[in-house]
Amino acid sequence: MVSTDENVRRELGARLQAQRLLHNWDQESLAYEAGISQSTLYRLEKGGSVSLDALIRVLRVLGLLERLDALVPQAEMSPVAQVRESRQKLRKRATGTRKTTQKNSGWQGFGQSVSFDDSEGD
Repeated sequence: MVSTDENVRRELGARLQAQRLLHNWDQESLAYEAGISQSTLYRLEKGGSVSLDALIRVLRVLGLLERLDALVPQAEMSPVAQVRESRQKLRKRATGTRKTTQKNSGWQGFGQSVSFDDSEGD
């Protein structure tokens, strides 16, 4: 049997409907909790085209979102790529000469001299 996009959507929708019923949710309550319209949930369960956001919201409410890792596992790096990446993260020494700056080239203050005279305190 050929797995067309429509067949995959229908199978996914049927499975989501079965999960909804297993958790004893009606369409109205699940749609409300997922933050989608009831008609969007109906389309999803019948194999219609819906947004990825709607699917994610329904999966989250049904407690199935974590299972996406099994659907699309994280790609692992090859050992060669891991070595290359670790070498790039190492700090390299600076080469060449640095330009020297003049001393006191920064902020010079307000340009006023302040003196404290003890004679006022007597």
